[in-house]
Amino acid sequence: MSNKLKFLTTFFAICLLSCFFVVGVLAISKIDFSLSGDLIYEAPAVKDVSAYPNLVFNCTTDGEGNNVASVKADYANDPSGELILPEKVIENEVEYTLTAIEDNAFIDPSFQNENLDDAVTLEQMLAITRNYTSPITSIKIPDTVTSVGTGAFAYNESLVSVDMGEGITSISDNLFSACINLKNLQLPSRLTSVGDFAFVYCNDLNEIVLPDSVQTIGENAFSACATLLKVTISQNLVSIAANAFVDSGQLREIYNRSEVEVTAEPYLSIVQSQLELNIYNEENGSRLHTDENGFVFYVHEGLYALVGYLGEEAEIDLPASYLGNNYIIAVAAFTHDDITHINLSSGVTSVESWAFVGCTNLLSIDTGSNLNSLPSYAIIECPKFKKITIGPLLTTINENAFLSISTLTTVVIKNTTIAAALDSQSACSGLISNATEIYVETTNAASLNQWVKTNYPVETAISDPSSEYNGYTRYSKS
Repeated sequence: MSNKLKFLTTFFAICLLSCFFVVGVLAISKIDFSLSGDLIYEAPAVKDVSAYPNLVFNCTTDGEGNNVASVKADYANDPSGELILPEKVIENEVEYTLTAIEDNAFIDPSFQNENLDDAVTLEQMLAITRNYTSPITSIKIPDTVTSVGTGAFAYNESLVSVDMGEGITSISDNLFSACINLKNLQLPSRLTSVGDFAFVYCNDLNEIVLPDSVQTIGENAFSACATLLKVTISQNLVSIAANAFVDSGQLREIYNRSEVEVTAEPYLSIVQSQLELNIYNEENGSRLHTDENGFVFYVHEGLYALVGYLGEEAEIDLPASYLGNNYIIAVAAFTHDDITHINLSSGVTSVESWAFVGCTNLLSIDTGSNLNSLPSYAIIECPKFKKITIGPLLTTINENAFLSISTLTTVVIKNTTIAAALDSQSACSGLISNATEIYVETTNAASLNQWVKTNYPVETAISDPSSEYNGYTRYSKS
């Protein structure tokens, strides 16, 4: 990995969120989700190399007289979809055993690290690299493969599932770097080491369970994994880089089964939370639990916090309660690409800063009926965010509550306090900096700040039972 790429990766990681946790809590049950599904493949029959037009095999004889082969993509016939690598291939009527995947095997050889010179964000980096990677969705590596080169699958946005086989003992540097949709991962049971930046920016990995054979974990190995909630460290671990999981904003638990000391210090940041990073050594020490709809809660000593969502729905209604209790929405609870609409329930009593961060397709949030304030940086870096509904008790909106939100066009207000405070100079200014229409309940319209009436002069009372805005007055610029 070049110095330039390592610099960029580190820079991106620093710019992402890591959580600062300050209150201890007691376990109720283990988290009930799984990283890996059962990846079932049928081993292909031995075929001539010509049967694989998307792959290039380098067939040779090693120093011990064995016929072996390595593989990489043939970019003249870009491989895509499900890829099942063969255990053996035939070339010129000679059989060779596949033992290696080459460095940068599925990155176009025309790619140069200098291509990333102008990339400042992860999105900009991927916009460049996607022109150089194969659209492979799943990979099955046979047990005969013992070596996988550096960066072999890096930057592959299409990759969802990987079965690494049982022959590999070391995960090379940068192997799955920025595979942002990698979700199902089967690690070899004989794995001994995880390289530097191996899984950086693998944003769909929710849990990592390292087999007991793992002895070393490298620099930034799992850093900036946006939805990583829990890590189980292997029993035989000898060394782990201090920043191995840094800037994985949702990380709530590390189950440390080794004798190596792991502390929360590398994972702290200036973003404060009521939760602490739970590092525990006993099997029953988990503080996480997931409900039937995929909402993950962190629970202890009367603190109930929603920390993640593992479901598949794009439009979600948050639970009315958890185990009969109200709850908070914790730092980085929502960092998802797939969610478009979030409706808070009456059970949500508080929202922490950075609760909704980097939700690239989020369009709207309804703050619900019980929330009374939005902190600074509550909703940030959501580039498609268009609509906010202010509930009846939400009377305080802190400055910069909507950071880096330039797309907000529709504001719906259900209380007189915010209606009266709404102007370009108040802490609420983020609501209206780009808004084109403001809806206020008609019964509260008289309380609306004169600034709004001046700058949104077109006033329309809506009396239509079929409209979602029935009983509101709309103020618009034209």
